[in-house]
Formats: sequence, structure tokens, C-alpha cells
Amino acid sequence: AAAFETAAKLHAIVLDKTGTITQGSPSIQAAVLSADALTPLLEAWRQLRKYAPPKAVGQATPREVVVRAPAVTVVGARPREVEQELQACFWWLLGTLESASDHPVAKCILGTVGALPGLPPIAPPHDFEYFSGRGVRCTVDSLGGVSARVGNLRFYEETVAGRQECGAASELRSWVALLQEQGHTVVLMHVDAQLVGAVALRDPIREDAAWVVDYMQRTLGLEVWMCTGDNAATAQTIAREVGITNVVAEALPATKSDCVKQLQRTGAGKSLRRVCFVGDGINDSIALAQADVGIAIGVGAQVAVEAADVTLVRSELVDCVYFLSLSKSTFSTIILNFFWAFCFNFVCLPMAAGVFYPTIHIPPLVAGIGMASSSCLVVMTSLGLRRFQPPRSSLSTGSGKGKVAGGFGRRAAKGVEQESLMSAMPSPECSPPPAAQAFGRVFEEP
Repeated sequence: AAAFETAAKLHAIVLDKTGTITQGSPSIQAAVLSADALTPLLEAWRQLRKYAPPKAVGQATPREVVVRAPAVTVVGARPREVEQELQACFWWLLGTLESASDHPVAKCILGTVGALPGLPPIAPPHDFEYFSGRGVRCTVDSLGGVSARVGNLRFYEETVAGRQECGAASELRSWVALLQEQGHTVVLMHVDAQLVGAVALRDPIREDAAWVVDYMQRTLGLEVWMCTGDNAATAQTIAREVGITNVVAEALPATKSDCVKQLQRTGAGKSLRRVCFVGDGINDSIALAQADVGIAIGVGAQVAVEAADVTLVRSELVDCVYFLSLSKSTFSTIILNFFWAFCFNFVCLPMAAGVFYPTIHIPPLVAGIGMASSSCLVVMTSLGLRRFQPPRSSLSTGSGKGKVAGGFGRRAAKGVEQESLMSAMPSPECSPPPAAQAFGRVFEEP
């Protein structure tokens, strides 16, 4: 009941990106690896493959792994057979690092690696450590006890701060910058502080996301924000697709909570604004608890569901609009019932008490009937909520007007898109993504 009342008086709403605006089912589009950085692990990889259980490796060759794996660009010329071994080692090591994580990106990578034939079985990583909002680290005993990490660009920059990078690192960074500008989520793998490779993933935007954002802004009058832990370039691209101008990128879980606090404190005078947060992951739980109304996507992490005030049964962003619309209709009905109840009592009670007697007099029987009629009026008004019709986008009605023109994954023909991803390495002049975290309105750091 409290969530219904508060949701009807919201001023701003903050949306998470992965799993909320997007479908939460990313797929690998392209990958790149450095032959120089991965070659020192090749001998240990050959020993691992040699002594792996025969049923696991089977008769599959590194070439078959390469054929079934997503396209990989190898930086640093090597013989074809060696490149195939490097790619097989790259995918196995990436799958090992992500095997203990429950992030959607990690699940996508692990699912892709698990479908590749001939790779040694993935053993649970040793000394696993999770860095919230950045990535993971573990020790890979099967490759000589190397310390490997996988995560976002910030995680890599923090790891190599003050250290010398390998020669191919600049080329890999250019590749990362280019793919991020195209709206991809890029994870980087580095071993002993040397950049080994990167993987670009794309998470399709929900078909109704643009309509939901537009309805929130125009009809509900809400200030819409997007807060994501993804990089700035990807966040800007996604926000532009759905029509959001206020973006906070590269946000840690505490940053998302601070974003909600800042919006709550930006009310005029001493009044606080009411802010809603919509998310589905573990990283969203702090912000969901901080918000005046926290809405969790139904299939999200259990800790997010427990921290939220409202849990959507279906994994549909449009259900958030249905809930907000229903809360406004419910609150309007309550106000209307109060109006009729106060009007009736203000007019009829003095007459029933004999204030205007003998000019105006209400017999007890009529007063009783009037009181019952007042209660019936309130009940009938409330039953009107049974006729509530949730707003419908033209996508749901079959019309083409509301389709998201140029939606994620629908902007170009698939063949052209794949060709651009599998093209040669970009030139080193490619500029890195902007360093700013917020766009549209910048929050001051506390």
C-alpha cells in the first residue's frame, strides 16, 4: 500500500541498463587477442590439453574450436597452427575466469565456451575474488599458477597503473575504444598485468524500451535517468537509442545509491523529491533499498528482489509503466473518495444534527439511507478500478508507428554488421571513450 501511494507521487526514476533497458541476454560479437602476451602460456596449455581426460578433449582439434568459436582477431603474426592453439587457450582461460561469476556477461561467455568442442574441462578457479562493478581475479593453477583477471577497462587500468604494457596493448586498446563507441560491452582479460585479449558483447535493447521511456517522460511527467556500470561510450549509445539524456556511466553499486540520494536532495526548498529505481542485479540492491520505491525485475537476483518494494512477476520493462499507471489511478480514486466523503459529511451532518431546524430537517430514516448511500458511492468508485486499462504501445497493438526505429540490433543488415566487426584492426588514431561519468546533468562528488 505504501509503495502504491509513493509511486503515484514520484518525481524521477532511475533505470539500470543490463537486464532492465536491455534484455539481459548478451551475445559475443567479436574478440581480439595478443599473440605476444599469450604465447608464454602456450607450453602450459599444451601440457594441460595433453593430460586432460580423453572424453573431454575427444578427437576435436584446435582448428575445430576456432571454427565454432566467435571470430577472433589475432594481433601479432604467428603460424596458422599456433594461432589456432592460442585461440583455444584464450577461450578456455576466459571461461575459467568467468565460471564462478553469476553476472549476465559471465554467463554468456561461459555458455559460449562450454559449447566449444575439444577444450579441457573447466575447473573451479583457485583464490577467486570478485571486485564489485569491475571484474574478477583468480589464480589458474593449470597454467603454472598465473594470476589472471577479467573485467572492464577501468579494472584493467587500475591493475596496470605504474607498470609497463606490452607492445600490442595500444592496438588492443584502439580495438576496445572502437567497439565501445559502437555500443558494445567490452571485457578485457589480462594475465600478470599484461593485456591478453578482449571480448565485445552486445545486449539487445528491449523492443518497448523507447516507448516506455517516452511514456514516463511525456505522460507520467517523470525525469528519467539511466545508471549503469558499463563504460561511458556504450552507455551514451544505449541512452541515445531509447531517448534518455541523463546518464551516469561506470557506476559502482555505491555510486548508484549516491545517484538516488542526489536526486532525492535536489528538490526545491526543504522538500525532498521522490525517486524510483528499477534494477535486477546484485549491484542494484543498495540503490533499490535507498530509493523511495524500488522495483525489481522478477527474474533478477534474489538479493535485489528482497531489497525492492515491488517485484515485477514478468521480466518486462513495460510492466513498470503498468504499475506506475495503476498507482496513479488508485491514488486518484482515493482522493476522489475522500472528496465525496468530506462533501457529504460537511453538508449532511449539520442538517442531521438540527443546526438548521426547523427550516431544514432530515428525518433519521433519511439520514441513515444517506449514510449508506455515501458508503455505496465510495465502494462503486473504488470498483471502477476493475475497468483499469494499462497503457498500450503501438508495438503491442501491431501498428508500426511505435516501433523503435533503428533499435539495437535492428539498425543494419546482419551481414553488414558482422562484416564491420570482423574487419581489420582500427588505426591507432582511434580516440578512447570520454572520461566523464555523467551526461545531461553532472552530479558533484560528495
